[in-house]
Amino acid sequence: MDEQTALRAVDFIMSHSSEVEEITIGFYGGEPFLEFELIKKVVQYVKELYPEKKVRFNLTTNMTLVSDEIIEYIIKNNIEVMISIDGPESVQDKYRVFAGGQGSYAKVAQNVSKLCEKDAEYYRKCMTNTVLSPGCDCEAVRDFLDHDELFSPLTSMVTQVNDVGLKEQIEYDDSYYKMMRREKFKLFLAMLGEIEFDKVSKVARQHMATILQTYQMLKTNGTDGLKISHPGGPCVPGKKRVFVDVDGNFYPCERISEYENFQIGNLDEGFDYDRIRNMLNVGKCTRKECLDCWAFLYCGTCIANMTEEGTATKAMRMRRCPGEKNVLISQLSDVEIMKHYGFDFMQMEEEK
Repeated sequence: MDEQTALRAVDFIMSHSSEVEEITIGFYGGEPFLEFELIKKVVQYVKELYPEKKVRFNLTTNMTLVSDEIIEYIIKNNIEVMISIDGPESVQDKYRVFAGGQGSYAKVAQNVSKLCEKDAEYYRKCMTNTVLSPGCDCEAVRDFLDHDELFSPLTSMVTQVNDVGLKEQIEYDDSYYKMMRREKFKLFLAMLGEIEFDKVSKVARQHMATILQTYQMLKTNGTDGLKISHPGGPCVPGKKRVFVDVDGNFYPCERISEYENFQIGNLDEGFDYDRIRNMLNVGKCTRKECLDCWAFLYCGTCIANMTEEGTATKAMRMRRCPGEKNVLISQLSDVEIMKHYGFDFMQMEEEK
């Protein structure tokens, strides 16, 4: 992205968020630090032209390009950093290699150590993002996130490989599911006060938020007396976030494929409300099937997950349907288990 496009994107978001107290500007790649000079110009522009606005900056980086200058800069400007790390050296060097074929773990660890040594307080606010690939040593990854001296102090996000757009189905082996069931059971025990939370692995801790969100969803979207509703899943494109590509085109978020069909406007013409309306109502393509479905109110099928070859299709939405139902059944079961064994959701809400 060139400087003019980036600064115009800043002006656009500022002019469309006058009633928003705080906004977040995120830098995406590839690797954002390939455009470190542009990041600096954007941050400076925001501070000089919009000093009254509360703005947070964030980015996700693999840490391979981080220099002493970059470390100084992100600390000084309090840029929120998510570190991509797939696990210990044996796992990281299998899935994340340089162009020459050598593993990246040593370089990442070296740069992360520099950041920690420079400002330990800032470093503890960073997060890690770990993608568990099929066939990886998932227990080694778990132990790494929980006990590694350098990385374990950080809050971790752990996800599966995103299969959107892939032609081959991704399958995880039994070792993965056994580990996740075991760690989720420990999470249940911790939530019920039977063990301490520090006994729960990071690979499962984030699931607590899912359980609480599911409970809140049931309270909010209960079917009693409900006459009219809209299928769950799609956000309102452009309302809470907008992704701007290198040419200044708008997309609902960074997760969706950058095909022309999914554009919702651009810097020259602003939002295209007809496209936004069509995208928001994409559930019409399966209207009959959705109306007959018990999971209608709670379906999480985003338009990003129903695309093939640049188009959102009914066929892809229907192929996703069984998986969405299975996920929902699991989430509802978790809430029921917690309620059955006396977990106090109301107290948790009050404490929040």
